[in-house]
Amino acid sequence: MTVTAYPELGAAVVTDAVAVLADLQGWRLDEARWTTVAEAVAELSEAVRDRDPDAFGAAAVDLELAVPRRITRIGDEPVVPPPARVLELANELVRTLVGDTGDRYRAQEPAGEDQPGDRRAG
Repeated sequence: MTVTAYPELGAAVVTDAVAVLADLQGWRLDEARWTTVAEAVAELSEAVRDRDPDAFGAAAVDLELAVPRRITRIGDEPVVPPPARVLELANELVRTLVGDTGDRYRAQEPAGEDQPGDRRAG
C-alpha cells in the first residue's frame, strides 16, 4: 500500500503505522490492552490533524508495542477481538493517511462478478 498523504509525518513511519492499523482487525487482546490501542489510535489521529511528526512517531511506537503476545499464560485475562469503535477509528485513520476514496478496493474486486451493494449490479 503506497502512502502519499501527509509526507511531513515521514513516509516510512506512516507506512508502518498504516500496516499495523490494518493488521489490528485480526488481533485478540485483553480489554486493558484494547484501551491502550484505542489511546494510541486517538493519539495518531490527533498527530495527523496537527501534522506533528514527533507525536505521530511516538503514537506509532505505542501502537506497535501493543501487538498481541504469542503466548497466553494460564490466568491471563481473556482475549477478545477489537471493539467496534477501535476498528472504526483505525479504518478512518487508514483512509485518511492513504487518501483513499474507495476506488482501490473496487479495483480489486474480481472482474465480472457483482458485489453486494454494488450499484453497477444489474
